[in-house]
Amino acid sequence: MVIRPQNLEKGPLRCNRIADPGSWVIEPFSTLDDLKVLVLAVAIIQITKIKTIMKKTTTLLSVVLIFSTLAVLGQDKNVSTTKPMHKYVIEREIPNAGTLGDYELAGIASKSCNAIKNMKENIQWVESYVTDNKVYCIYIAESENAIRQHAKLAGFPANKISELRTIIDPTTAK
Repeated sequence: MVIRPQNLEKGPLRCNRIADPGSWVIEPFSTLDDLKVLVLAVAIIQITKIKTIMKKTTTLLSVVLIFSTLAVLGQDKNVSTTKPMHKYVIEREIPNAGTLGDYELAGIASKSCNAIKNMKENIQWVESYVTDNKVYCIYIAESENAIRQHAKLAGFPANKISELRTIIDPTTAK
């Protein structure tokens, strides 16, 4: 059986029944960690048990349980679900940033990535915008403190850190 939820970007999971009628093998096509796979396996086993008791009424229940479980599990493995994540804009004053070449920008990006790998708090660099004398970076992190810690580890200034409250674009007007 292949489960294909329409609203997940991570891709489907393929669940194969093995020789034992009460057992399933779950092969993730996405990067779900072991805990998420275990939760999905328990949901599938429970659905199988329910189907043996109530064959006619469980089809809809099965679909609802599977898609509800997948919706919860379809989150990025690298982002913790135990603490709320926030999106930040960081303003970094870097004189002549707009004149930096590809080599220098690659070095800055490498320093940022290495700092993230060495951090205990969850943090993700989304993208950065380079202007003449400033760089504006978008990060997702557990806290403003994580942003400051990243800046310290990478050796970057973090002159102003602002938490994003909402995002608007031209479609907001419609």
